[in-house]
Amino acid sequence: MTQYTENLITFGKKENTGPTKFVRIYFFSENKNFQPGDNVNFPKVGDEVTINYTGYLKNPNYPKHDNFIKSIDHFDSSITRNKPLFCKVGVGQLIRGWDEGILRLSLGQKATLAVTSDYGYGSSGFGAVIPPNSDLIFDVELIGINDLFINPPSSTSSEQQKQ
Repeated sequence: MTQYTENLITFGKKENTGPTKFVRIYFFSENKNFQPGDNVNFPKVGDEVTINYTGYLKNPNYPKHDNFIKSIDHFDSSITRNKPLFCKVGVGQLIRGWDEGILRLSLGQKATLAVTSDYGYGSSGFGAVIPPNSDLIFDVELIGINDLFINPPSSTSSEQQKQ
């Protein structure tokens, strides 16, 4: 069995009473979506980031503590739409798990974020797509920070995607 704990970061508030609340970032090489970043350029709070992502619900057939097991079908994907997400990080435009997790990635890095419901959409869920109190898994790739990109887009396509 693969050991997933050697190359991951878990952060957030852990409480002795009630559920554990956190976002966990998986950086291990066994993850087919793993790719190291440049380890030089990291986003800061308020930076505009460009992200490719695919989001999954955590598979409910696995134990609560095993946050890497995702459902087979994704609920959203910028890759399927061929339209990366452009947003400011760390300022509340994203779910808390992304605000905290994306700040720890370097440019070009691919990782998996495992987000408990309190760091996701909480008891509200998100429409018919994400049920209340759902733990989420995101395969993410940080492809841009402000005007710095791993593969610079043409100015025309970049502006069209932001609209």
